[in-house]
Amino acid sequence: MPLPDHISPSQILMYFRCGEQYRRRYVEGEKKPPGIKAICGKAVHYGTEVNYTQKLTTRENLPLATVKAATADGFDASINETGVDLTNEEEGRGLAITLGGAKDAAVAMAEAYHTKIATSIQPLMVEKEITFTTDGVGKKLTGRVDLVTEDEVVCDIKTGARARSETDAQRDLQLTWYSVAYRALTGNRPKAVEFHNINPGKLGAKTSIVRSTRTAQDEEILGNYIQTALIGIARDFFPPANPQSFWCSQKYCGYAKTCKFFTKGVK
Repeated sequence: MPLPDHISPSQILMYFRCGEQYRRRYVEGEKKPPGIKAICGKAVHYGTEVNYTQKLTTRENLPLATVKAATADGFDASINETGVDLTNEEEGRGLAITLGGAKDAAVAMAEAYHTKIATSIQPLMVEKEITFTTDGVGKKLTGRVDLVTEDEVVCDIKTGARARSETDAQRDLQLTWYSVAYRALTGNRPKAVEFHNINPGKLGAKTSIVRSTRTAQDEEILGNYIQTALIGIARDFFPPANPQSFWCSQKYCGYAKTCKFFTKGVK
């Protein structure tokens, strides 16, 4: 099978998460609308992007109300652009109720991030698209880095029910990918890599920062993963996800309802 011209971290991570999902998305070209959690995350990213982009020059945060409005606008724009894939449970609650609750959650997460983390950040790069090559991988790699601070810290803003841990930050391939992209662009590894966690909760959204670093060994490991994925793709080898993994569900996979490996009736 011909290999893609450009490789992104989302492609590689999808291949190892579920080869069948990769096959349907990138081989068959079968696009699915994102789930409600992805829509929320994209809206929060848009709100932070609006703030950080202007902060590059002003060095000041926007008013909170402006960021909350931008997040709500980003949520609506995503729904209008791509639609949304609802689980059976979400469909049972009704579209209006599901979308309304999700938008409120996105705005609450954007507010928490803006007031608890963004105040101490001075951005150097915001949503920076980087195309690069690396040793041992004969393909162009691309990466869209959420945020690089003036302190040369590469940051990945993460939303979701679970906060990423220190172990997650140490082993995460996407953070390694962004570190390699930054080095390709600047000639130096970042001083650190970070997860900026934003997690919804009944008593309000919570935030935390988890920091790690990257070394030559981390870069070698990433290269091994990329090479293994490319070999599998070239050989038409697309193993399905472990059915017990949390992402093998309607909530996290838009292909679940029509997947030949998915147990029907599971949420």
